[in-house]
Amino acid sequence: GSDKITAGNIILEGDMEISFGKRVKLDLSSLKSISLFPGQIVVIKGINSSGKEINVEKIYQNSYLKQKAIQMNYGNNNNNNDDDDDDTLQIMVASGPFTTKKSLDFNNCPLHDFGKLVVENEPNTVILMGPFTDCDNEMIKTGDINITFDELFKHLLSSFIKYIDGHYQKIIIIPSTKDIHHFSAFPQEKYMINNVNNDNIIFVSNPSEFNINNISFGICSADFIFNCCKIGLTKNISDRLLSIMSHCIDQQNFYPLQPSTPSLRMDYNKYKHLYIANKLDIFIMPSTLKQFVKIYDKTNTICINPSFLTKGNSGGTFAKININKSNNYDINDYSDLIHVDILRI
Repeated sequence: GSDKITAGNIILEGDMEISFGKRVKLDLSSLKSISLFPGQIVVIKGINSSGKEINVEKIYQNSYLKQKAIQMNYGNNNNNNDDDDDDTLQIMVASGPFTTKKSLDFNNCPLHDFGKLVVENEPNTVILMGPFTDCDNEMIKTGDINITFDELFKHLLSSFIKYIDGHYQKIIIIPSTKDIHHFSAFPQEKYMINNVNNDNIIFVSNPSEFNINNISFGICSADFIFNCCKIGLTKNISDRLLSIMSHCIDQQNFYPLQPSTPSLRMDYNKYKHLYIANKLDIFIMPSTLKQFVKIYDKTNTICINPSFLTKGNSGGTFAKININKSNNYDINDYSDLIHVDILRI
């Protein structure tokens, strides 16, 4: 049968400490709007007159963070509150696959084309999100490759870095569970690569939180949006995609869907690595669903789905982010100071 939840099959399960894991069915017929998914942590207000079912009057599901925490900072670490001296911070974000399905060559691939735009724009930071060695690539699936997967990863990455040399300040690189050379459970450790003697090339885990100057980032390459859309329940929600992505912020969790999709290979021993510890200014999560940029107004978070740099055998999309006054540490809300464009490669 289908794993998708419906208004007629939703069960509330209590915690073990207070409720001993007891379950009760929910009657949602009185609710005008619904946005739920398996594993969601909620508070229910309602009446259980029969002892077998709660007639739900309201669902409380928002537990977002209101303050920024101290994070690893990959900016210039200069606390400059002088607005006149604060230039625009530009960030370019691309998510793999980086080559077409029938190719593994850097030359003339979408990653190469993205490199040309980096050279042209000279951004402060480039963010690359895997996969580099996509498990769905036809040459990888058929074994039509004469180098190791690690060598392929190093080839694509080093070719890109060499091509854009001198035209960036920092590159931040995050893995994907679809990387065949970095096959691991989720949450993932950062890519392991030797002989990268460059402090401006930064490898981070998946998911990851960090700051660039005073801007707090949350990044996750697991497609919670698509997975939740497939089995979750929404009713009378004006912006379904934003509602789904903002669940992560409300639940303080980069992937709150439980059980997770099997292809993600969730390692529940590392569940604490999924927690969101910061109030996010920018939240990036590439998805199979249509690319978008939206503001979650409860936290003033810019939610970005840049989609993928390659779609099948053609170029896809990437994000270009411009941030004003990023180095002013007196600012707490950047929603009016951030401009994001989703562009085709």
